[in-house]
Amino acid sequence: MHSGTAPLFSAYKKRLLAGAVVLTIGFTLLGISLYDIYVDAIIQNDPLHITLAENSLPILFDLILLAVGFSIVSQRWELKKSMLVAKWTLAGVGLLASITLWVYFFQTLQSEVKIDVILAHTTTIGAVFGVVIGLYSYQQYARQTALEAERDRVGALFENSTDCIVELEQTGDELVIIGTNDRFTRTFGYDDTDTVGKTLSTIFSERDRQAFETRYVTADNTDNTAIIKRQDAQGNIRSFRVTAIPLTETGDRLYFVYTDLTLQYTYQERLSKLHGITRSIISAETTADVATKCVTAAESVLELKITTVMKQTDGELVPVAWTPKAESVFDTLPTLTQDSIAWDVYETKTAFSTEDVRTDDRRWNKDTKIKSEMIAPLGSYGVLMVGSTEKGAFSSLDFTLFRVLSSNIEASLSRADREEQLRAQEAALEERNNRLETFASVVSHDLRNPLSIAQGYLELARSGEPSAFDRTQDALARMETLIGDLLTLARHGEVVAVKQCRVTEVATSAWSTVETGAATLSIESEATIAADESLLRQLFENLFRNAIEHGECKETPLEVVVGSLPDESGFYVADSGPGIPSADRETVFEYGYTSTSNGTGFGLAIVNQIVQDHGWMIEITDADTGGARFEIRTD
Repeated sequence: MHSGTAPLFSAYKKRLLAGAVVLTIGFTLLGISLYDIYVDAIIQNDPLHITLAENSLPILFDLILLAVGFSIVSQRWELKKSMLVAKWTLAGVGLLASITLWVYFFQTLQSEVKIDVILAHTTTIGAVFGVVIGLYSYQQYARQTALEAERDRVGALFENSTDCIVELEQTGDELVIIGTNDRFTRTFGYDDTDTVGKTLSTIFSERDRQAFETRYVTADNTDNTAIIKRQDAQGNIRSFRVTAIPLTETGDRLYFVYTDLTLQYTYQERLSKLHGITRSIISAETTADVATKCVTAAESVLELKITTVMKQTDGELVPVAWTPKAESVFDTLPTLTQDSIAWDVYETKTAFSTEDVRTDDRRWNKDTKIKSEMIAPLGSYGVLMVGSTEKGAFSSLDFTLFRVLSSNIEASLSRADREEQLRAQEAALEERNNRLETFASVVSHDLRNPLSIAQGYLELARSGEPSAFDRTQDALARMETLIGDLLTLARHGEVVAVKQCRVTEVATSAWSTVETGAATLSIESEATIAADESLLRQLFENLFRNAIEHGECKETPLEVVVGSLPDESGFYVADSGPGIPSADRETVFEYGYTSTSNGTGFGLAIVNQIVQDHGWMIEITDADTGGARFEIRTD
């Protein structure tokens, strides 16, 4: 049982009452018209056609009223519409009847009924009533126009929204699709012909359907937002935030709005991975390691397959690290000059991105295979370049993460560069300390021995032994040689004054300053190399002395050859002496190493230091004549 009092009139009774009012007025007015025809035509014998013509229009209106009344009673009209029609009908009749009776009453008091005045007054009321109806109609029109405009705006929002929207009607525990927007169609692959009239569970299978959609139609609808995963038309699993928006107070009509969060989640996921690999990059000890790890991160985390790190060297951008795909796209990775987009990025320190680099006149290669390109500065080090052979391959997300990576790389390069400089300074200091120890050893031992010998023989000379002067002179000469070697060692590590030197001229000059005895020199090189001429001459002198000192034991005169390396930049010095055993080739460059009684142990060590000062490489091999061959590579 229901508590409370039942309403006085049910909807059915209200509809019957409204229909009865309209029918009563219709029958009454129709009866008056028919009675007038009877009086005029039967009693007063007026012409029938005039009487019928007089009452034809009222009878037509009376029949319309009767038709409306019967429609209301038969429940063909909804209740609200029936009640409004009945009220307006009563209002119209009551208004006109009241004014007619009002005028007729006062005219009877004047003993004269003026039909024309009654007609004028009722016409006035009818006109005012028409104005009221007109104003009301305009209000309804304006309201309808506003509703249509609002509907158009909602429709435009529905169709043009970047979110996927589906309009639904709740039927029991199911959601029936009324319509979908274009974004929904493009994302999930269903258009209106596939969806309208079907339930949401038909479109999205139970396996793919989410608990939110089921819960929404079976609970109280208070929880109207959830994060779900849904498979798109291409078979990719994407993340969405689905929001239910009711369109009616009862909630039986609603929108489901699917906002794609895939890009946001992808950004967060890649950013997290990027931060993880950044820790590895930061731990790199050298700038070369940083550059290598940079291209690895770009390829593995950001999926940027064509990535290159370019280092600024002598006014050019030189590739120092690159991905395998970058190497496969280009036959040779180019070195970029100042007439390039990359150099502009390096100078302005402003990142660059384009959907099609072929439209930019500043591009380095007019026939480049690259279309999409991103370039970011790496401080004073150089630039980070990423490309694609497809047009418009990079999104705003790619560019944002690319900038994050470049910023981390720039910081890592700066740190690694400072640490490299610090390590170089420490190495230089350690080397200087080692030289000081060497100097101390030479001063304390090697110089002291010939000095003691010279002093001893000088005493003998004073006692009248002339041959002691020769021994004293030999000891002083050895001291002079040791002092010269020490001065050469002291120059190690200084900046060399490089210029173009002809090997023939420098080697000939060095040969003339060495006591060569019966040895001969052959020069088979016309090469010109960039070197410090003074140090290069000393390199030749020491190699020549080394060859002569070790070749004195041979019966045949020693032959020394200077020539160019066949396939590389550089030169060699070979001799016909006994050669250097393989086991000793690593130790001959150490300080103090010598295999002769009159050697200082600094000659080849000085040669090695001169090579290092120039950034060259030296290697000992066997000469064609059986002796030693020193190969110096200058590239």
